[in-house]
Amino acid sequence: MQLIWLTVGAYFLGSFPTAYLFSKIFFGDDIRKRGTGNVGTLNFLRTSGSRLLSLAVLIIDVGKGYLALWFAARYLESGLLIFPTLAVLLGHIFPLWL
Repeated sequence: MQLIWLTVGAYFLGSFPTAYLFSKIFFGDDIRKRGTGNVGTLNFLRTSGSRLLSLAVLIIDVGKGYLALWFAARYLESGLLIFPTLAVLLGHIFPLWL
């Protein structure tokens, strides 16, 4: 049961759209309609021009992946870590919220 909860939690954590939210909060803009249309750090840097905010987006994106796997590593055997790992990656690539 822990495997299921940690995998689902990892997906939801990974699907948190940091660049999209930063773009909306700080610039009132939809990053998906600018630049490459990608909701990632590099497109955020290109469209916003802010290195500091882009660094914050990058740190949060890396942090959410680390946090998901840190929790999973505490409660699962090492052989089962592939499921939350894939879930956090899929959540980042295919966010539920967008």
